[in-house]
Amino acid sequence: SPHTRARDAMARRKPPAPNVKKFGAPLYASAWIDDRVALVAGGGGKKSSGIPNRVMQASFDSVELTEPLASVHTDETAPQVLCAHPYGAELLVAFSGDVAVYVVTANDASTQLAETEESDAPPPEASAPYRISPRDLDESSGAATRVTLATCDVKCAAFSPDGASLAVGLESGEVRLFAWPTLEPSGTRLDGSHADAVNGVAFSPDGTSLLSTSSETVKDGRGPAVWNVSTGAKIATLVDETREKAAGKARFGRQYRFCGFAPCGSFALVGLNDGGEGHVCKWACDTWKPRGKPQRVTREPLSAMAFDPTGRTVACGDSEGHVMIVDAKTLATKKTIKGAHMIFVTTMAYSPDGCVVLSGSADASACCTVVSRKRGTNGGRAGASSGAWGDVAEKAYALLVAAVLAWLFFTVGRLAVRLQTAATGPGPDANVERIDMLAGLKYGDIKRLAADVRRRREAGAGAGDDDGDGAPPPKADESHKPQTEDTERVFADEDPTPYECVDGENIRCEDVLTEPAAWEMRVKKGESPPPPSSREAARAATFESVPSDAMNTGDGRSPGLGAPGWRDEL
Repeated sequence: SPHTRARDAMARRKPPAPNVKKFGAPLYASAWIDDRVALVAGGGGKKSSGIPNRVMQASFDSVELTEPLASVHTDETAPQVLCAHPYGAELLVAFSGDVAVYVVTANDASTQLAETEESDAPPPEASAPYRISPRDLDESSGAATRVTLATCDVKCAAFSPDGASLAVGLESGEVRLFAWPTLEPSGTRLDGSHADAVNGVAFSPDGTSLLSTSSETVKDGRGPAVWNVSTGAKIATLVDETREKAAGKARFGRQYRFCGFAPCGSFALVGLNDGGEGHVCKWACDTWKPRGKPQRVTREPLSAMAFDPTGRTVACGDSEGHVMIVDAKTLATKKTIKGAHMIFVTTMAYSPDGCVVLSGSADASACCTVVSRKRGTNGGRAGASSGAWGDVAEKAYALLVAAVLAWLFFTVGRLAVRLQTAATGPGPDANVERIDMLAGLKYGDIKRLAADVRRRREAGAGAGDDDGDGAPPPKADESHKPQTEDTERVFADEDPTPYECVDGENIRCEDVLTEPAAWEMRVKKGESPPPPSSREAARAATFESVPSDAMNTGDGRSPGLGAPGWRDEL
């Protein structure tokens, strides 16, 4: 049955990785307190769903994401947006059209409670790294005080770099500005709005401009809008004219989703769903024209994005639960985590140091993806500077590795040249002396040894024919003996010429220092040739030797048995 197959499929699923955890409720929002402590928020809405609405705190140590360490309940409304203040002391939580502010304080080690034999285990809030509590309490209910910002849902929010302003994107297509921390409407009202719900807002690094994207279909000059924060005027609408002309009327369903600025402020990044596929676009901030073509990062629509505070990468999540890490400069996909979630990704957030991406899904799972192993402690506005220094450090490290490899290459090359010079001589015109690498001796030495043996034999023969003048025999050549400056391997305990040849005038060089073979007539120096064996003596006594001229046929060839005339010869 289908139920049985589904149950079997669930049983065959691999256990979740250590960086993935289930939080017991659909997740809609995420944020980071510091480089290691993350927040996720979600819930089931009304009490009748049986799923609590809460903001949960967890820790990630580059390998494992912990279970919820502490949580803050939000009554019967599920949190939709989490926005951490740039200075990290306060947290904005948006519900539908209301928002509440929570204070984030660190739990010092001295104040954290521990379990003892006399007491029960402390509550999770007491052992968590941070304590999250409402900034303002409603006296009647004892819950966090909520401030209504709009009559429709708040879809996204962002703080200005100085933390003095708050921008919120509404379901109605409006973008509104509020003063912080009073949450009073700003005196600047933006001139215009989008045709559909706003899904992304971002302040420029200098805080003078605001970029917003909407779920509206791109046509008739619609698209991401750039606003002047001081005057509220619309600076530009981001329209890719070349792509619009190429697409024509046949292309439909193009929507820009999510936006962010590079820390340097030179370009902005925007997500694009075009024809059911997710792309990332880059726009120049000085001209508000596209930089290159949009790059496709997934074949599924984008459902969430996050922008690295250091400016190195961009994180994208799609409707199939996949997570992609994209290079911010080249827009090339660096890493893809297939099936990070079972269903569409709902929220994403970077850690302040830009090393980890937290993603959440409506399947109640949260996943931490490590982008870089260089974990730091900088947070907030220090992220951009740390990212710049990180790029410099990476380049310096690459140069150091290249220098070491080059040094090794040239060192090995010089060693190879020296070995070749020793083996074949220093040049093409030099005397070639090959080296026997196994024996450690030069063949030139072997030739000198052979010549010395020949000279001694000739000197011995000449001494027998001496006319009696008493002249001493010539001194033997001792050039083959090792010299003090000789650096070759020396056999000090062996005679360098243990054998000498006794038959024939031709002496082969390799016969001098090698063991004699069975067919070679060689004896050790100072010994006489071995006497013939008894078998050979008996043969010599029994058979007469055949004269050499008996085998001569006169025509220069030796007859074999059966040849004409061989009986006559015998």
